[in-house]
Amino acid sequence: MNFTQDIIKRKISAGKRPMVLAASVIYLSAMNTGENKTHRDIAQAAGVSEFALRIRIQDLKNRLD
Repeated sequence: MNFTQDIIKRKISAGKRPMVLAASVIYLSAMNTGENKTHRDIAQAAGVSEFALRIRIQDLKNRLD
């Protein structure tokens, strides 16, 4: 699944914080390919809060399914 194209196509990114959105796509892509990364790993690398990351991940999962 190409998360980035789906997000743009469905206009899900409108009004979202770019770094949190990017971190969410990275996390979902890692999970999709079997990489073992935690919310904390991704949040720290992107400089965003784990809370914001979790919320955006859940939002993307709901909208992309």
